[in-house]
Amino acid sequence: MQTRLDLRTWKHSGPTAIITDRTVAKLYGNALAKQLNCPLFSVAGGEECKTRASKEMLENALFTAGFGSDVTIIALGGGVVSDMAGFVAATFCRGAKLIVIPTTLLAMCDAAIGGKNGVNIGERKNAIGTYYQPDQLLIDPHVLHTLPDDEYLSGTAEILKHGLIWDQSLWQWMLSSIDAWQSRDLNFLERCIAWNIEIKRDVIAQGKRDLLNFGHTVGHALEMMHGMKHGMAIAKGMWLETLWSKGYDAEIEKGLIQFGFDLEIDTDFEKLWSIMQWDKKRTSEKLYAVSLKDKALKEMTYNGLYKHLSPAP
Repeated sequence: MQTRLDLRTWKHSGPTAIITDRTVAKLYGNALAKQLNCPLFSVAGGEECKTRASKEMLENALFTAGFGSDVTIIALGGGVVSDMAGFVAATFCRGAKLIVIPTTLLAMCDAAIGGKNGVNIGERKNAIGTYYQPDQLLIDPHVLHTLPDDEYLSGTAEILKHGLIWDQSLWQWMLSSIDAWQSRDLNFLERCIAWNIEIKRDVIAQGKRDLLNFGHTVGHALEMMHGMKHGMAIAKGMWLETLWSKGYDAEIEKGLIQFGFDLEIDTDFEKLWSIMQWDKKRTSEKLYAVSLKDKALKEMTYNGLYKHLSPAP
């Protein structure tokens, strides 16, 4: 269930624990913990803390604090927090109640929707995890006004992805609303978030979840190799997978650049391909990516991708 809320006045009763990161703890978490009279547990933040060790640390902290199966875990933060807290909730006492309160555009429009969670193992992104739907998804768009510019741009990549794979009118609306996007207009944000939630839920309901991986076969590998923001890596991945699946598309290139995404790639192609072999869509023998042309998973070969990664002669 999605509910619009004001984080400053929201109340919740019963055994409750907040999981967040240190940045969000300072901005909103400590105040919310005081408001709800409950403990707060924080992780450092960033992909590097999305590990089995961090998950175990959070679980031990919950047990030490005396929580049992009746606890409600509140995931307060961005995609990393919702991934971690969701995984903890899915396995703590074989399943705890979960409320997700996303604080980034990426989490509001993508990461917090659909029930995915998990942790990384080395350079294998989201290698272990579950699908565990939250009991509530609570969104306060006002918190986006404290979001750093690079995080705001990162979330925009997933919004544009939804337009490309599912609803072209969202893509066109975003391009025509760039002033409202830049100013973080509240009416724009509310409509944008609601639209993206509707799209993602529609995609999942129609059994097309694979399409949500557009740009992610290449993008996840770039993200793990170079430590770049998720959305920046996904934007590059979407562009390269567009070239791979349908060839040059001036509208997509122009649109991504218009929002400020850098589409150039400077990487070790052999290592990139090697990391891509860890992608969860890979079978024992083949690697798959989302073809924008076919709107379906297609086999991706080294040569088929390399010609688009190679520098021009």
